[in-house]
Amino acid sequence: MVLNNKTALWFMTLVLLLLSSREMVPGAEARLCRVRGTRGHCFNDHGCDKVCTREGFVRGKCNGILRRCICDRQC
Repeated sequence: MVLNNKTALWFMTLVLLLLSSREMVPGAEARLCRVRGTRGHCFNDHGCDKVCTREGFVRGKCNGILRRCICDRQC
């Protein structure tokens, strides 16, 4: 079977399109588990985030009515 230039060009375009779209799909992210930070009470997310990252966690957030610092770590 002999391919002419038009068919070969169309085939290569299709292959490149499929390969490039596969690269755009984001990979699965690691799951995050929430744990209470050692700081306890907090007033804002920024301060809690700084404390949690300093303690080796991924991020932190002030949460709940009692405003507890909750840190996220990879499970």
